[in-house]
Amino acid sequence: MSLSGTSPLSSSREQQLVAFWAPFLLLHLGCPDNISAYALEDNKLSLRQAVDVVCQVLGVMYVLYQYIYLGYNTGDLLPASILMFVVGAAKYIERAFALWRGDLGNIRGSSTEDEQQRSRQRVDSLTVRRRVLDNEQALLLAHGLFDFCRRAMVDDSSVQDEDHADSQAATSERIFSLEWSSMCKVVEMELSLMYDVLYTKATVIHTWGGYLIRLLSPVASATAASLFWSLEKDCFMTIDIIIT
Repeated sequence: MSLSGTSPLSSSREQQLVAFWAPFLLLHLGCPDNISAYALEDNKLSLRQAVDVVCQVLGVMYVLYQYIYLGYNTGDLLPASILMFVVGAAKYIERAFALWRGDLGNIRGSSTEDEQQRSRQRVDSLTVRRRVLDNEQALLLAHGLFDFCRRAMVDDSSVQDEDHADSQAATSERIFSLEWSSMCKVVEMELSLMYDVLYTKATVIHTWGGYLIRLLSPVASATAASLFWSLEKDCFMTIDIIIT
């Protein structure tokens, strides 16, 4: 629709309804929260992929402007389209940012001094009183040690100060002091956390922006649905209404 300039559809109102589907393309491209990549190569957000994101968002903006904003008698379809465009663009850009955060090259050396200090404080605050851990204790320990394990998994040796070496020694001592099954349980959870970083949106979900998107998306979708149902639909085809 953005490239042809004209449409074989019979009426302008039908063009507007098809244009209303464009923001849902961005929602589809944004992927679910538990999937951002299918292989490590997907996380290498190349210049071509970045251009794809920009072109898709601009293409949807043009379609909405051409067929809905400039269309006659838009009614409630314009605000509903704007709401879904904002949600779709946010989810799509969020996925691109998750791919960038999941790139091994960006993970390597990405820990700041403040993050390293907080990780050391978390480790120091975790006191393992028993050599056998239940799932909750193992998960807490895995989160506390994740910064160290993440850098080890990506072979990051950018920090070589004495405090860091002491922290690594304390971390190793803490892990190897566990009973064998508990040690394996912690390692499994570390691998699970690393999987979330590489193949899901975990790194961007647990941020203020991620929380805001998930708070406003259902509200925006429900509002858009209400606006659509309040729209006069006599000139639309029944199958298009059902799909919408």
